[in-house]
Amino acid sequence: MKNRHKLLSIILTLCMVIGMIPITTSTANADSTISRVDIDSIIAPVVGAIPNHNPVISTPGVSVGENTFWVVYDSATESFYDVYEDTAHVDTTPFRVGESYALQIMMEADFDPEVEVYYKGTKLSEPDPFNMYQSAAIYTDDGVVIAFITTGELTDEPADNPTDDPSDNPTDVPSDDPGDVPKEDPKDGTPETGDDSNMMIWLALMILAATGAAGTVMYRRKA
Repeated sequence: MKNRHKLLSIILTLCMVIGMIPITTSTANADSTISRVDIDSIIAPVVGAIPNHNPVISTPGVSVGENTFWVVYDSATESFYDVYEDTAHVDTTPFRVGESYALQIMMEADFDPEVEVYYKGTKLSEPDPFNMYQSAAIYTDDGVVIAFITTGELTDEPADNPTDDPSDNPTDVPSDDPGDVPKEDPKDGTPETGDDSNMMIWLALMILAATGAAGTVMYRRKA
């Protein structure tokens, strides 16, 4: 009898443990849903630069979907478009002066229906139909969260091309300044013989010698 009671106790304990497993699993699944997403930063648009759409998301378990790209904002229609009026694709064309942009970020994860999205600590609300030009986030029916990070109108001129940097130009290019032209030596072709400061002395001696020779000749003729 005692063995039967022990066996029955063991069976009951196992049943209790087995019965608790589904409850524990369902609780873990409920706790794994993501209720907050933090977007830390994006690479801001710069005039003349090719769009870069790699946002930094610090929330574990959130992946960036393929439909993440830059769009341009049309104030006339208060809407975002992925092509310009000239049909060039925004995401593959250098950013332009005078345009306003938004980065459309598709995020995939097991989201809570009440998930909140933050960009640099600021909560993103749902899009306002009366003010489309704002950062916002949408929770779709298929469990995907789409965030729009908007930017101001680009007015900065593109950065100078590095090849146009004056510091890259060679420094040994001759200048047009006449002051840089080397002066020609008037004695060009004449070999240098050393110091000529004593030439006047030698010239005087030559004159005296010639005068003496001429005087000697005249004296002999008179004699």
